[in-house]
Amino acid sequence: MPPVIEVSVSSDKTDVACMRVIDALVRAGLDARVTPNTSVHAGEVEHGCAIRIPGQKKDKQHIKQLWDVIQPVGNYECAHLRADGVFNGCILNFIHAVDVCPTSLAAKDATDGSGGSGGSAGSGGSGGVPLGQRGSGIATATTDRR
Repeated sequence: MPPVIEVSVSSDKTDVACMRVIDALVRAGLDARVTPNTSVHAGEVEHGCAIRIPGQKKDKQHIKQLWDVIQPVGNYECAHLRADGVFNGCILNFIHAVDVCPTSLAAKDATDGSGGSGGSAGSGGSGGVPLGQRGSGIATATTDRR
């Protein structure tokens, strides 16, 4: 059975029903199941979307294509990518194969003063490394009501 591939996004620009994300996916011809969710992060409520894509489409090219379609819709800085048994973390780290996640860089900067660039991923996640390795990141609480 192919792994479950899910991308989670949230921001203050995400509409409650995820219709802008859905419209962008339709225009791009990408298959996905989109489920609206609500996150609470730092005392703020954010609306988000859990986007499941067919398991066979797990390579970087397909994930980057999906990201390029959905990123402008909510002006997302990052997204959480989960590919069962393959990857669990920041989508940017999966695409670029290095830790470029705004959340983990901000956390690193806050703890060691290394000068990483700041930003909030909104959807949280690990440092964005393959499963079995740990990164430094800030996770958010996401409630997916299916």
